[in-house]
Amino acid sequence: MNAVTPDLPEFKTTFGPFRIVENNFAREWEFAGPMLVESLRDNKGTLTEDDLLLKVLNRKAVLVVGQQSALIFENAGFDRVLSVIFGHCGGNLDEVVQAHEILCMHFRAKGIEMAFIAGRDGWARALPGYEKFHTTYVKVL
Repeated sequence: MNAVTPDLPEFKTTFGPFRIVENNFAREWEFAGPMLVESLRDNKGTLTEDDLLLKVLNRKAVLVVGQQSALIFENAGFDRVLSVIFGHCGGNLDEVVQAHEILCMHFRAKGIEMAFIAGRDGWARALPGYEKFHTTYVKVL
């Protein structure tokens, strides 16, 4: 079992229900994909929309879909600390913030100790409570 897969099939924000996508991936991706593609914009070609979809289909990442937004989270991959990383979010920012908070409360209750975000600096302002962990630089060869 993936340590970050929540047993939370549906939860609600003020916008309406959010759901963990466990089937009907094509239909859900048709809605969520265009919102999430923006999160790939500055990744220097390291991940494509197809790669992201394959991570979800292969259950290496979890797709969560709301009324006006979508999020993808996955195991952050640290050996000593149960943790998740929110690497891709898109759509209505207010809905994303609410969903993120609900998911973090659920993760905390399940023993997950840390949550990470990856992306542009604006996410740290939009999702309160995060502190700078490290900086990554890239050099194209």
